[in-house]
Amino acid sequence: MFPSTASSNENESNDAKARIYALVNTLTDLNPNMLEIIKPIEESNALLKEVTEEIDQLNTKSLLIKLAHLAVLEQRLPDLKTKIDSYVLQLQNAKKETTNLCVDYGNVIESLKSSVLEIDENDALKTDALGIVSVNNLKLKNIQNQIQSASSQIENLERFRTVTLYHLSDTINNTKTDKELPIVEEIRRVIDKLKSRKDYSLKSAVLFTILVVYNFLADKYHITYDSTQRIAQKAASSSFASTHGVGSPLVASEGIGNMLDMFSKVGTVLGLVTVLFGLFRFAWQREGVGILAMGVMMGATSVLIPSLIKPVLGLEETETTYVEQTVKVTYDFFNSGTSGTIVYLGFLILCVLYAYFKQKEIKKYSTVVNKLEKSPKLNIDQKASELVSNEA
Repeated sequence: MFPSTASSNENESNDAKARIYALVNTLTDLNPNMLEIIKPIEESNALLKEVTEEIDQLNTKSLLIKLAHLAVLEQRLPDLKTKIDSYVLQLQNAKKETTNLCVDYGNVIESLKSSVLEIDENDALKTDALGIVSVNNLKLKNIQNQIQSASSQIENLERFRTVTLYHLSDTINNTKTDKELPIVEEIRRVIDKLKSRKDYSLKSAVLFTILVVYNFLADKYHITYDSTQRIAQKAASSSFASTHGVGSPLVASEGIGNMLDMFSKVGTVLGLVTVLFGLFRFAWQREGVGILAMGVMMGATSVLIPSLIKPVLGLEETETTYVEQTVKVTYDFFNSGTSGTIVYLGFLILCVLYAYFKQKEIKKYSTVVNKLEKSPKLNIDQKASELVSNEA
């Protein structure tokens, strides 16, 4: 009787091992990553993000850009609903199939656990099989989490399709004064104006950059060199000394001489101006001979009087001697100082910032143009031409 019982237990253990091997082979095909769920979720999330960003553009202060985005969204609205419905259907089918898959593999895992209990405690296969059960339970839990994610995504998509697209459609209908929307040419005019202002700002930035560099260098550095100069020294003449005394200062004679020279120069200039005025009167009105004569007399007098007075005072005999002297010459370039450098730098920063923000606007308008060009059957907004002058 005992041999028969032992043989029976051994057969049961062998059958259990055979079932374990078969069940493990079945569990090998269990992939914890359900692409049927993951792919629609990723694609639908990308779509929702794209549309949400497009809707956020409607908050811009530029009415032209707002109308352009409305035009794009209006054209995409039917396709958006179709795509969302498609993703919802894909997720519903994937959720159903994955749920059935979880049930099937759950049964396999339970069968594996039952078969493990039928083999000997000391059998190494039992330990390995229990480890496989634990790993596949984790896989099953991961798949169940993905099913839950699919349910949440279906809810998000249905809410977006029902609520968000409703508000979008309502906004389109309330904002448009007509069924017509802005054309690309009108927006391109705005882009051209923005580019012109950006280029002007960049040119100004280059100018202020040159001023900053020049002013900084001119303020910090200068040119210094040694120069040999001839310095004039005048001595009083003998006739002047005999008339005014040996102790008369040389400055007095120089002052009188300078006054006479100034009188001669001023008189000559006034005489020349008077002669020119007389010639002008004579050329246009055939009169002005008297003015010409007065100009000639004025110039002659201004030359004659100093030439008569200087000999009397002995100023023409003043001797001039020259002494060579080495002096250090410092040449400073014209500059506005440190404060000027700071002011120029401030203007430079303002020009760069202005160009930067204009470039951002250009990019924003260019993006709208690209989207409009890809959207078929876009009409013309009657107000677009009125908006252009206020945009840039």
